[in-house]
Formats: sequence, structure tokens, C-alpha cells
Amino acid sequence: MNNEKEYPVYSAEDIEKQKALDVKEKANNWQRLEEKLTSDVGEELAKETVKAFGELYELFEGGAVDWFANLFDAECGGYYYSNSARDTACFRPDLESTYQSLQFMSGSGLGVGISSQREIMPEWATKGIVKFTKSLQDPENGYFYHPQWGKKMIDARPNRRGRDLTWASRILQRFGEKPTYDTPLGDKGDGKGAEAKSVNSAASADRDSAVAEHLRSREAFEEYLSKLDVNGDGYTVGNLLESQADQILVRDSVLAERGENYRLADIMTDWLTSKQNPKTGLWTQYDKIDYLGINGLLKIMDAYHRVHKEFPHAVEAFRSAMQILEAPIEPTTVCFVLNPWYAMTSLLDNIEKYNSSEDKEEINRAVTKIRREMLLNAPRLIRATIKKLKIFHKPDGSFSYMPRLSGPNSQGLPVAIYGTNEGDVNATYICIVATTSHVFTVLGYKLLPIYYKADRMRYLNILEKNRKNGISL
Repeated sequence: MNNEKEYPVYSAEDIEKQKALDVKEKANNWQRLEEKLTSDVGEELAKETVKAFGELYELFEGGAVDWFANLFDAECGGYYYSNSARDTACFRPDLESTYQSLQFMSGSGLGVGISSQREIMPEWATKGIVKFTKSLQDPENGYFYHPQWGKKMIDARPNRRGRDLTWASRILQRFGEKPTYDTPLGDKGDGKGAEAKSVNSAASADRDSAVAEHLRSREAFEEYLSKLDVNGDGYTVGNLLESQADQILVRDSVLAERGENYRLADIMTDWLTSKQNPKTGLWTQYDKIDYLGINGLLKIMDAYHRVHKEFPHAVEAFRSAMQILEAPIEPTTVCFVLNPWYAMTSLLDNIEKYNSSEDKEEINRAVTKIRREMLLNAPRLIRATIKKLKIFHKPDGSFSYMPRLSGPNSQGLPVAIYGTNEGDVNATYICIVATTSHVFTVLGYKLLPIYYKADRMRYLNILEKNRKNGISL
């Protein structure tokens, strides 16, 4: 895109012409999927499965693309969490919403045919995002802090601090950039715009001082774990641990250099395994399969996966996740819709990458059998998912975290006005991109684009319009 163009970058005529081309491309994509399905399950079931997928995609035909574009703050360089956050002075853009908004672009089809995130958006926008991200870094310890929450509140929430560190690192990597200062993840700072005399934060100058106290020794970490109630609240504990996984791996590399005979990743996964219910593969002590157990499974699964460890009782966990898909219980958050599909995708990936046991072949056969059963019932499973997604759908095309409310807090800190019945970035990304991509993966097929080039043209027009009008929204 030529950044010197005046708005509108694309005329209405340009977009309509592209829409006609997109319709043909879309039809070809669906036709190819139907042909693959016919080969796998026969013509009748293939047609019904494609029809069910079409019903899912119809749910996303609202204004989600425009909604996301209007959450970008052209002056600041970040994305807001929701409309109420954008329109209320005390709220500001945040890293997680920015990362998920970029994920929406690349994962939904808006970036199809484009090689990098830099090329999806105009140069002024990508520069703004990089500047925004780097501006949040603390030179003393290398972490990233949002001014609307403050360092003290963030440091009191290791999950919030750990996630923001990860999001900042990933955002910068997308654009081929580096942080200003060294980070606790081992990322080296480039020193550009540094206020401190050295880019060496405490994360590199003293590899103990920048580490959370509970990660500094075996005894401290074991005591930390002993206070967590993973069987009572697997989701919260799993979220807490997986948000620190990257830091645990970095700490383990330091321990290895020092010749220490223990690793935090081993301590964590051994402790988790000792608490698992082997009958269900979950962390609920009762044998009933419910949403709470599956939500905990996803986060704990991620904790194993992110420290490169084999997940125990994978077949039992996979079967539990499948069973909850058609549970006749109304979900109370969008995670109840996403997490069963997501957990199965993560389990498949973990088995492939980290299972080195003698039982791997048997495990693969068992999981393949379950996936085949799911494929033969795909129309019903897809429609069960659609029914649950509709509970969170909003008239503007976005989705809310709860049925009639946005999630006002993220990792314990405020991101939107409490009590607003509106969509939010987290839920909208989850419902449109994350859930859909995991459905395709579990069933064994490549995700079809949800949006096309004409949608991207419209998205870019909105960015340019808001910038020209001086709307920092």
C-alpha cells in the first residue's frame, strides 16, 4: 500500500470489484473442501458438513472487521479492549488487546497472500505499534508496564506481568523489531531511544534480581506450588503457571549453566501430574466431565506444552474434551466454547512433539479413532458450537466474554466499563478465529479464510480515515 495516498485509499468501486473476485475465490475454497470431505466420508456427509461450516461462517458476516479497525488508536499505536474502553478517558490501549487484534488480522484471512504483518498494515500504523510496545518497557527489570495500572499492581499479579512480557515480545518479533532493553526472556535490547545508560536491565546484569522470588530456588518454588489449589481451581492455577512458562524455561537455562541438579519445569510438571485424575485426564477429583474441568485442562495443558513436557493421560483428556462439546449446559463465558476444541488441538500437538514413550503408537491410534468418530458427527458438533457462540454474539458483529457482559477485567486488572453489554477483543478473537481454527484442526482440515481482500481494503480505509480525521479514538 502507498502510504502517501489520501483517504480513501480504496474507492467504493474498487472494493465492489474486489468483492466479486472474492466471491469466486470463496466458492472455490468451499468446493475444494467438499471434495476432500467426499473422499474421506462420502458425498452426503461431506455436503452436510460443508453446510454446517457455512452456517458457522454466516455468524461472522457482521461488522467484526470494521469493529476491530475502529479500536485502533492512531495516535497511541495500540488497540483498545472494547468500545467502552476506547470512549472512556481512564482507559488506554493494552498489549494483549493489541496482540489479539494483530492475530485477528493474520488468522482470519485478512492477511492471506501477504508475507508479513508489516505488509498487512500501513507503515505509519506498524511504526506506531512498535513505538507503543517499546514505550511500556521498564529499563530496570525489562518487563512491560501499562501506565493505567501501574507497576505495583502489575507486579502483584505474576500472570498479568508474565503475559504482557510474552505479548510484547511477540508483537516486536512480528515486525522484526527488538525491545529497547534486555528482557527476562533473554531478548536482547537494541538500545534505540533508551533512557538508561545501558540496555542491560536487571534481567541481564543480575540474573537473580529480576527473577520472581518463587523462581529463585527449588525450595521457594516447591513452597509456592504447595499453596496452589489446582484440584479446586485448575483454570486459575493453570493460567498462573502457563503465563510464567517462558520465564521458567529461561530460569532453567541459568540453572543448567550453573550446574544445578534440578529444573523448575520438572518440579512443576511432576507436581501437576501428581494431582491429575488419571480416569479423566483432568484435575477435578470427581470423575464427572464438566466445563470447569475442561477449562482447567486447557491452561494446565499449555503449562506442560510451553515447557516442552509430555502431557500424561492424553487419551483420557482428549476423550473428556470431546464429551463436553455437546453438553446441554449453557456456557457462562466464551472459554467454555473454545477450550474443548483448543485443548484437543494442544493435545494433538503435544503428542506429536513431546511424547517419546513406548505407548506413543497406541496413543496415536486411540486419538485417531476418536477424531474419526468426531468427523463422522461433524455437522452435529459444528452446530452445537454455533448454538453456543450465538449466546455471545452482538449486533455490531463482535462477541462478549459473558452472555450479556463484556469481561471488565483481564488478569485481575480493569480493561472496560463494568456492566456493559458489549463485545471485547478477547472474546471476539476467541469466537471468530480461535474456535473456528481449532474446529478445522481437530477434524483434520486446513482453516478456510473467514474474510478476504475486500474486507482488508475496508479495514485499511477505516484506519486511514480515523487517522486523517485526527481520531485517536
